[in-house]
Amino acid sequence: MTTTSDSHGTTPDRERDNCSDLEPDAQRTPRNPCAPQPTKKDPCDCGKPPGSRQRPDRPKRPLPRRDECCEQLIEILQGLPGFEGRKPHKPKQRPARKVQDLCDALGIADAILPFFGAMWQRYEAGEEGRNEFEKKIVNIFAGLDPKDAKAFSYAFDQYRELRQSGKGECLFNDCLADSVLKGPIERAWVAEELLREGLKLAGQTVFRNSGGVMGPGQVRLWDNKVFHGPNGSGATIFQGPWPWLTAIAPDLSSSEEYGNLESFRPVPGGFHVWQNYQYAQECSFAPDPSGKIVASCTRQHPPPAPPGSLFGNNCEGGPNYTKDNDCLRIPAQRPGGSIKLRGFNFITPTVKVRIARVGDPSVVHEQDCTVWGDQATPIKDDAGHFIVDERVSDWVDCPLPSGHPTIPGAPLPSGLYEVSVIVANVTNANYDGSTPPVLVTNKLLLRIEADPNLKYLVWSNRGRCNRETPGMGDDEIWWDAFVGHIVPKEVPVPTTGASALELKMLERRSFPRPPWEDMDDGESAGAYSIDVWGPRAFELYGVAVIGMVGFEVDSEAAARDQLQGFWNAWGKALTEVATVAISGAGLVEAVAKLVVGVTLTVALIILAIVAAVVLICTAFWAAWAPADLIALDIMHFDGSNAWDRTDPKKPLPPPTTRLFDDPYADAGVSAQGSVLITVVETALAKDHKAGDAAATWIQEVQYDTPEHGEDASYTLEFRLART
Repeated sequence: MTTTSDSHGTTPDRERDNCSDLEPDAQRTPRNPCAPQPTKKDPCDCGKPPGSRQRPDRPKRPLPRRDECCEQLIEILQGLPGFEGRKPHKPKQRPARKVQDLCDALGIADAILPFFGAMWQRYEAGEEGRNEFEKKIVNIFAGLDPKDAKAFSYAFDQYRELRQSGKGECLFNDCLADSVLKGPIERAWVAEELLREGLKLAGQTVFRNSGGVMGPGQVRLWDNKVFHGPNGSGATIFQGPWPWLTAIAPDLSSSEEYGNLESFRPVPGGFHVWQNYQYAQECSFAPDPSGKIVASCTRQHPPPAPPGSLFGNNCEGGPNYTKDNDCLRIPAQRPGGSIKLRGFNFITPTVKVRIARVGDPSVVHEQDCTVWGDQATPIKDDAGHFIVDERVSDWVDCPLPSGHPTIPGAPLPSGLYEVSVIVANVTNANYDGSTPPVLVTNKLLLRIEADPNLKYLVWSNRGRCNRETPGMGDDEIWWDAFVGHIVPKEVPVPTTGASALELKMLERRSFPRPPWEDMDDGESAGAYSIDVWGPRAFELYGVAVIGMVGFEVDSEAAARDQLQGFWNAWGKALTEVATVAISGAGLVEAVAKLVVGVTLTVALIILAIVAAVVLICTAFWAAWAPADLIALDIMHFDGSNAWDRTDPKKPLPPPTTRLFDDPYADAGVSAQGSVLITVVETALAKDHKAGDAAATWIQEVQYDTPEHGEDASYTLEFRLART
């Protein structure tokens, strides 16, 4: 066999596509075996959006019931003097069912776990790595504690048993594992697949109705009027896919969004329901008679009209930001941060987002950004009318610049900016007698603030069981956080050239186990405290993501020890291999292959990395372990939202709900159990004293599993503080 040399060492020749017309440099990297293959689209197959799965009809699962008679009998016997019966164990779901639940809810076939299984088999057989990347994996495996490695090996034996039964095929993809048998695995392949899987899961969570698929929204036609006569006369109507900007969301993982009187187009015959957080407010804090600090928030109003004037003044932002006698809130973000935009008729895979500083024509920046189109909202309503209102959710993921667009080395000035979206006129829509090359949306305002660079600490020290899992015995819950921190060297992150991202950390932090043993309905966890993030700075333009998983585990001692050994080994191996795969230029190369010609926000990239790690871990647990999933979540923090959350004068946001479910499920499928986990995040009163410049942010996160699953509910409390 002949060999060629690449950046990973000596690599056997592989089959290549027909690349005779390419330059030699373009032929150096073998094709990723997991890269999607181009397929011809059936023009009549319009039932499902791209990337959706065909689901066979399956009968509705029976709901698990508590065996109340047996539970009462055991409770009576345990109360008898001298009776020492074995502690009952919670029944565990079969791996095949847990795997199917993940398939139904997430729709992502994982290639990383099968790859790990194939590499572990090579390691156990004493085979050496065939390039530098594989050698690093072998070193990671060799560094495992022998006891943990034994549990690790057992877990893979159980995983292979599931795969051989044919019951786990919907959750796993063997594209990398099969390639292990043919030759060495390229680091870039693993990095690309990690990011691909993570973007799918993060996209489902962050960009509602997109199904986790990057791509254009649907074409929705509506009328645009042009007036040529005086006083609004002589109107001409032009119908076309005119793009519209509904709202700006300055926090990628939050449901808070901000628009104005014009942008929120209500459902015909209805009206937009304004949320309290969408009004500009100022908060003051004072002690009540009991000594407890109480917040008093009042809405901001426009300045009074001048004496003798018939008309009042407007709020900052003008008439569209003045609702009755209240001011609408203008969202804020820092230079180099990210925003997501919601609207409709973003009908191209990418769009340009323009930000222009109000009153300063020298500060205008345009950026190509990725579209996550709405694949769920119908194009037309039941009456046959196009849906062109706030029900539609075409999303744009947009990074903000850090520097001045025309003065090298100068920062982006703070102040108010107009934000608009520019869409290529791919349908050749006619407007006022011509065919413009691009179509431009309405404008919304964004405030750019100075960037704080402080240290923050995120920790958890409270939790409770709202509803335990069904069955005899008490719950024993294992909580683990996967924490990632990424810092860009350039903003926005380019898709070519030298590495522009530095992965500062990717690690697992386990919550103390004893406080979460023997959990019953309504019972609080024992005393504990764990630092989930920090104390550390996010650094300039940096983003941190916390991925949470919770399992109800087998309480039998031997099984528990085996699970802990496996978890130690798996957590270490997966995070270290992922770090190796995406270190240096690996991550930038993966981004460049997945998103050609545009940029991804730093927040979305680290969300995708942590989401992929959480997904792969959950899949491995489902495939073999005597443990059932009761919690799954992804949270993101950066310098801007951490500052706002710890600002005593900023009001609390409304509760946020996140669903891990099948985005394409219809009502019938949902009844069969497409929802895996429901997450509700609720902000509690900030902890501080009157006059404090900073407060401790407190939020409760409730994790609910449905009746057809674990039928459980648990709550964790997280705190955030400046240090």
